[in-house]
Amino acid sequence: AGKCAYPMILKNQGYKIFMYEPFIRKEKSHDLDIDKVVSFITEINNDIINNGLYDIVILDSVLNSITSQDMQHNVLLSANAFLKDSGKLIIGTRSLGKITSGMQTKHATNDKRELEFLDKDNFSITFRNGVWTKQRFTTKAQLKKELLPYFNEVEVYGNESRSNIYAICKKPKRFSEEEYRKALNIELNMEYPNGYRHNKHANLVTSILKELFW
Repeated sequence: AGKCAYPMILKNQGYKIFMYEPFIRKEKSHDLDIDKVVSFITEINNDIINNGLYDIVILDSVLNSITSQDMQHNVLLSANAFLKDSGKLIIGTRSLGKITSGMQTKHATNDKRELEFLDKDNFSITFRNGVWTKQRFTTKAQLKKELLPYFNEVEVYGNESRSNIYAICKKPKRFSEEEYRKALNIELNMEYPNGYRHNKHANLVTSILKELFW
């Protein structure tokens, strides 16, 4: 995610991997690279047409970047849709234990981070250098609870006192065509500044639904 650094490392090592980062930015710029986003969608669509759905989907630091429960639902349902019945989802996300212990032991602020607090849904709201940011943190038990509606088998790993925890999800539960279509239309056609959408996702949505239902 982000700049697709880890997927690029794996791809350069010879792994067959496809990337999707809807907010990737142009090289050495803060401008969104919408053409690159569309190229991700085109590459994935061509691969699914030729080879079907995926054995593995990875969400690396994705769930901690969502800003609502509805968004998390769309992300998890879309990840589910990309998987074969025998496929698995691998997740890495931020640990609640790490941030709460850090906030308890923090005695001073600096000029980079002036304010930080957790809301009732374990979103960390941070004011840094004049900018508000929002990140979600979770426990292993809560992560498993939130993944089980989408997968029949969920195992969570990691030390909750460290920065990240992990999950491996198997045997995706299946949803209706309408539910999949709604989530995929949102995740693959994100709204950008000024209400812009690229509207280049329809063929990929059709290819996924064809594999799942037709």
